[in-house]
Amino acid sequence: MAYFLISWNSLLITVAVIGLYNLKLFKPSSLQPLQQIILALWLGLVLQCLACLTIGLFIPVGPILVVLLGIGLTALIGLIITDSRKQTSSSASAVVSVVKTIGLPLLLCELAWSIVLSKPIGWFDTGLYHLGAIKWLAHYGFVPGLALVNEKFGFISSWFAFSAPLIPNFLGNHIGAVSNGFLLVLSSCTCLLIYAYRRQGKGLSFEETFLAIFLTSLIVFYLASWMANEPALLSFSNDLPVNFMTGIFAWSLLICSKQEQVPNDRAFSLDLTILPLVLSLSILSLKLTGLFLVPIAFLFYVSRNWHWRRWLIGSGMSLLLILPLASAQLITSGCFLYPAQAFCVELPWRVPSQLIASELKPIVAGGFFSFLTESLIQNPKVMAGALLITIVFGLLIWRVFQKADKPRGEMWIFATAILGSLYIFLVNKYVIFRFGGGVLLLIPTYFIATFLYEHWLNRPAKSRSLLLFARVNDRGREKLDIPQSHFDASGCQSQLDEKSHPHSSGFSTDRFDRSLTLILLGFLATLIAINLDVVVSNGLVPPTLLQPSLIAAKTNDVIYAYPADWTVKCWNAGLPCAPTPRQNLRFRNATVGLRGGFELSSARLPNL
Repeated sequence: MAYFLISWNSLLITVAVIGLYNLKLFKPSSLQPLQQIILALWLGLVLQCLACLTIGLFIPVGPILVVLLGIGLTALIGLIITDSRKQTSSSASAVVSVVKTIGLPLLLCELAWSIVLSKPIGWFDTGLYHLGAIKWLAHYGFVPGLALVNEKFGFISSWFAFSAPLIPNFLGNHIGAVSNGFLLVLSSCTCLLIYAYRRQGKGLSFEETFLAIFLTSLIVFYLASWMANEPALLSFSNDLPVNFMTGIFAWSLLICSKQEQVPNDRAFSLDLTILPLVLSLSILSLKLTGLFLVPIAFLFYVSRNWHWRRWLIGSGMSLLLILPLASAQLITSGCFLYPAQAFCVELPWRVPSQLIASELKPIVAGGFFSFLTESLIQNPKVMAGALLITIVFGLLIWRVFQKADKPRGEMWIFATAILGSLYIFLVNKYVIFRFGGGVLLLIPTYFIATFLYEHWLNRPAKSRSLLLFARVNDRGREKLDIPQSHFDASGCQSQLDEKSHPHSSGFSTDRFDRSLTLILLGFLATLIAINLDVVVSNGLVPPTLLQPSLIAAKTNDVIYAYPADWTVKCWNAGLPCAPTPRQNLRFRNATVGLRGGFELSSARLPNL
């Protein structure tokens, strides 16, 4: 548990600094302070993932290296951000204000998540290849022909690169799902910021209501799956960050759609409307299931001004951010977008076509639509229910467009949800929510947020005991005794204070809502009571991993191991470890060894 807390709080500082600095490049002054903070946190996360992925192309992504780079980067960014003593003092006071506001509730959430994640990892894919890929990155970086050792290593993910520095050698076999746990911490931090912003009497927009409901729904779902012994949380699965980031992507579309049209004389400058494209390409580097987000984000960016310069900037940004992923896949498997054989190059370490086809088959095994069609034909009642749900959602979407004078953000949300659902349904048959949970939540979240915001959440904060998110309207101003001069016509707080204090965080230093703290304390106490043995035995470090029974083997000049009894899971075994025996594998350069990579010694395929 202590290991989790130290890692998560270190990551919070790192991603916040990286995100705040990079957000300045896109001129975010039109956003509310709350929106800037949230966007900086999640932008910093995906940019750190991309940075670790890029580092792995050249050198190992080890803990010591990343610590040194983090210190240097933080110092450099600190010098750039703190242009003057006045700005430094203002920024520091804003940070202190936020920490005082949500510090204790966030710590309680972290303690709760550390208990949840202090159970042994049992996820099949983590034992099969997640930990192996992370270990290779930590010790050697991306190695040519690594997918010949384990075909799954060809599925490159920046999430594995992000996780590599978080598993230091001194922990030995005590490994916990620290990176996936950080998603819970970051989501909790986001929701607490939104809640605190509302409870301090600040104006809250619909966009933050949408985001809070989305993140809360995902947290509840994964917590319920943990209670049902379906521990997706207890893994290094990159499906989780894709699902969480899908909601962040949709939220960015909502806030960026409110930006003014870009004139031709500014078509070559970076602005906020390119942020969804940056996020979509970052999600693609997490897992290829995020591919459908890229065309939506690109179209969103160029639609703000159809000038050819926007097309040029969007294309250049896309190539720049996809280059690390494509390079890593080419190095490990010989294919730019593994397992797409159309993008493979004839290299000595290229994975044979038959093996690629065998890896692709379970992913696109018939698709959900063919499975659904068969089920509906066999059960007319299910068909009628599915048809009714489709009609209801169709009418609701039509109603939204009918009521809106100029539907902007809504259009992009629905496009993301519909295109993403079609994409997930076409390529997957059974584990729909695992691959597309974030996409499937978008439309329900939008309608729930709309209903709550219009009928409940726009009432005064003091009139509800269970308010999570709301904005202050005209009635709220009177009940809260806030002077009229502090608000604009829409009921939101005016920008007078922000102009006089440009670096204000938008939060007061008042004590946080005690009722929420008591609820979190109760939740934490319940978890401790249920998992007392886990708390006692894993108070400092995570539990140990499963120990596979291995068989030592040698093929040509490569000495390796593989699991006995065809269990195929290497877990944290020494490198190299293959899931099954290999008979035609050899070093590309025997004098260099593992660092030099692998290639096939003949055209004969490895045994499966």
